[in-house]
Amino acid sequence: MQNEIHILNGDALKEQLNNLQESHMIILREAFIEGPLAEKNFFENRAQYIKEKFNATLEEYKTKVEQELSKIKNLTSDKEIVLWFEYDLFCQCNFWYACHEILKIKGSPIVSWVHPNHEDWSGFGKMGHEKLKQIYQERQLISRKDLETFATLWRDYRNADNQRMKETAQPLYASFPKLQATIQAHINRTDPSFLLDISKKYLQEVPEQDFRSFFKKFNSEQGIYGFGDLHVKEYYNQIRDQ
Repeated sequence: MQNEIHILNGDALKEQLNNLQESHMIILREAFIEGPLAEKNFFENRAQYIKEKFNATLEEYKTKVEQELSKIKNLTSDKEIVLWFEYDLFCQCNFWYACHEILKIKGSPIVSWVHPNHEDWSGFGKMGHEKLKQIYQERQLISRKDLETFATLWRDYRNADNQRMKETAQPLYASFPKLQATIQAHINRTDPSFLLDISKKYLQEVPEQDFRSFFKKFNSEQGIYGFGDLHVKEYYNQIRDQ
């Protein structure tokens, strides 16, 4: 791993990969599944959104997020870039962004992707050290052509062009089989009533409208979105008070 740089999907995975040196890691602490994505004033707008949404300070965003992500542009092509991301939509939005930034690196670095091999949408969290080691050894190389396609997918997503997303991603489906379902999940959620209607159904099925039970039900059925408790709580609050 000495000749590799690992881009991780969050601090939880950093704790699991405690054999990696800090200098060999970049942590992507963002949630590009929501909020402003326009290229102009990108980080300024993201910082303001995260401040208002998650009660973080602008300084925290700059030091923990923006400065960390800026490390990608300073990478060189002599080291393999290993991406640790899951297939759910939350992770994929961040993954597409990472591919877009990697494409700006001079030269053509080797890029690979470590992703869970579960049939369901659960992620790295339930994996022990040996399982993580196994999927690392089985990591999937990303060709230059596929990297360019993932980068284009980010631009389509940022521009809210669902039709272009489907067209762009089509060549990737054979090599990345879960991607088609993930993109369709994104398209479904652009209908504001889609997840609200699902949430209404789930709320009727859980005992005493308990949030923990609702969260467990939502994630067991809609794990493809990769939502955390704050995201799910928004749907819960909207339908509970109706």
